Amino acid sequence: MEGKDRQLSGFLEVLVSYHGISKLTIEKMAGVEENDIDRLLANPPEKIEIEVKYKIAVTVMEGVSQTILKKVIVVLLKISRMIKSKCTFRFSGCS
Repeated sequence: MEGKDRQLSGFLEVLVSYHGISKLTIEKMAGVEENDIDRLLANPPEKIEIEVKYKIAVTVMEGVSQTILKKVIVVLLKISRMIKSKCTFRFSGCS
């Protein structure tokens, strides 16, 4: 399980460091103690109870999924606006 623990720790680190999601937020969402999150973020990740690890994993993966989904939506909105502005420009130039 050490490889899986490192993978989970990596995802958690990305949410905390790169996306700015606080450990307190993850703690509240997962229903665990902040100490559990710190132990998982340790290098190498320290042993934690399987139930706690599961709660953190579910929360982290939901966070990763939501973050990716938000980025996809933002990109699609930008593309939509670009298409809209090009169509408006073409039609206004044709009249």
